[in-house]
Amino acid sequence: MNTSKILLIEDEEQVRHLLREWLTRAGYEVKAAATGRDGLVMLDTGMFDIALIDIHLPDMTGIEVLKSAKLRDMDMDAVIMTGYPGVETAVQALRLGAYDYLIKPLDWKSLKHVFKRIIERRSQREEVTSLRARLEGAPPMVEFIGCSRPIQEIKETVAKVAPTGTAVLIEGESGTGKELIAGALHQLSSRSHGPLVPVNCAAIPSELMESELFGHQKGAFSGASADSRGLFRSADGGTSPQGGKCTIATSAHPGQVVLMVHDTGCGMSTETRARAFEPFFTTHGLPVASGLGLSTVYGIVRQHGGTIDLSSKLGCGTTFSIAFPALS
Repeated sequence: MNTSKILLIEDEEQVRHLLREWLTRAGYEVKAAATGRDGLVMLDTGMFDIALIDIHLPDMTGIEVLKSAKLRDMDMDAVIMTGYPGVETAVQALRLGAYDYLIKPLDWKSLKHVFKRIIERRSQREEVTSLRARLEGAPPMVEFIGCSRPIQEIKETVAKVAPTGTAVLIEGESGTGKELIAGALHQLSSRSHGPLVPVNCAAIPSELMESELFGHQKGAFSGASADSRGLFRSADGGTSPQGGKCTIATSAHPGQVVLMVHDTGCGMSTETRARAFEPFFTTHGLPVASGLGLSTVYGIVRQHGGTIDLSSKLGCGTTFSIAFPALS
């Protein structure tokens, strides 16, 4: 199943509907816009792998959309389509970073072939990035050394857990091999073809936490000399917080460490707040079994001697405060 996210910008309703149907049936996740400005708004609030842009739009040209889109996300591939082919326009589009230039009316075979090439190239690019990161300091994926019973139990646990895709908490003193176990879990999982991105949260200043995790654009703050995909997107191929802007801050208090996460989304009512940590509860109208995240986090935090509280108000977002006793 294809999980690539497509931004479709086409003003002709019938063409837009047909392209969206083609791409959705092929397994792509598609967001569609009828104007250039609507498309750029979608790009501001989400991340996409490929943009399919019509050259003639009612409010701006496809070239202008392409230029603005590339300023927002240099890593996104773009394909320009037009019913009025011209060499000058095609050259301009390619110089601005478009991957290809297609002539209308489009046929599904050609479009599918172009998208397949783009996805293969993106996959190769991510593999190169992952390999480079490993060569520049990530721990090597080596076999566990040792034949004692505890080591054998660790090997058996890793082999059982890795294929499940579940979240894993690895505990241990510094130098005991937690990152080695993380590497083995990754190597044996269905995600082994993608990158493994180790993150040392303690080394990230609180004021840079959001930028490091979720990425930023060039010039967003002093020292931001280039666009950054963020660690989450680098590790997972495209992710962004839903429901509003997410701010993360860490601080050390006497005897404890506090992590605060603030989401400027729609907020919660009094009734919703009371049920927020219940298993399978969700505010997003999704099917049952989609609301385990907060319940799982709550259980892990409490199990390790921590506390988790939330404060929220409808229309004003939600703040989660997680506190752990400091290690002596």
